[in-house]
Amino acid sequence: MKIAIDVMGGDFAPDCNINGILSALTEDPDIKIIAVGDTQIMGGLATFQEANPEKLELIHITSIVAMDESPSRALKEKPESTIGICANLVRDRRADAMVTAGNTGATVAYALMRIGRLKGVNRPALATVFPTQGEPSVVIDVGANARVKPMNLLEFAIMGQVYAEEVLGIDDPSVGLLSVGEEEAKGYEVIKEANHLLKEANINFYGNIEGGAILKGTTNVIVCDGFVGNVVLKFAESISDVVFTTLKTMISKSVKRKMGAWLMKSALRDFKRIWDPSEYGGAPLIGLNGTCIICHGSSNPKAIRNGILLAKKCVEKKINEKIMEKLKGTVKVDNIP
Repeated sequence: MKIAIDVMGGDFAPDCNINGILSALTEDPDIKIIAVGDTQIMGGLATFQEANPEKLELIHITSIVAMDESPSRALKEKPESTIGICANLVRDRRADAMVTAGNTGATVAYALMRIGRLKGVNRPALATVFPTQGEPSVVIDVGANARVKPMNLLEFAIMGQVYAEEVLGIDDPSVGLLSVGEEEAKGYEVIKEANHLLKEANINFYGNIEGGAILKGTTNVIVCDGFVGNVVLKFAESISDVVFTTLKTMISKSVKRKMGAWLMKSALRDFKRIWDPSEYGGAPLIGLNGTCIICHGSSNPKAIRNGILLAKKCVEKKINEKIMEKLKGTVKVDNIP
């Protein structure tokens, strides 16, 4: 399993990415890495590569897409950026997958232009895992498509269902369509039409769900457009920080509370772990003719390592092949607008 990594992408690159790569290489003997970036500042990777040339390849690239840079400008002016070269490696089948914590919009653009879409997929989408009261849920799309058509939401439902089934191990995952009410008549026209398509499709469709149902685990897959999904994602990511900051303030007000917190230390540690985004690695851009994992810009080494392991799992589970099979049994591929 060979995975291309953008060493220069992210708020804490390259050190964070280097440590995450070394952790993944140490943990999983089946993983081989192609590290793309400025080899002059790769430090520990260069040392590891000298001792283990069969496990790690270094590609020297100094062109970097800034986190706030326009995706269209990056594509035009930086054809050989670290993100672009990673996409080329997947396109040319020199790598089985790519992982980056760099500019999300630019990564989506490079991936679409160079890796391309799966047959039958009109809009690849970003999927992420949310902790809930029950089993984890997959929210799709969380940022790749701000505007969608009803058929796109059906695609997202199918891709999200396959991902939940194969990666999370959920049998026949249920699908909910995020709206402003559970009634079919609620929501704008795209949601209403999508509700009809999902009802008629060969999937386990629960119906519309409201925002309050996401963290309750009402459904295993939550479908929405990328604008709404990204807002939901950023809100969810803030929850654990706000909760723990508030708890620390409340606990520090008395010795009795501090003693109680000490007794609950293991439970609080588990709670924090469940809500830690780095546990889930990153968000796969599902629907590509290849595997691409986009990690959060503020990813730590743990998140990078888990993003690499997630990329490996997606390839091993043959997510793309199973999505194509599911699409063939659910929609007329040639008629997707």
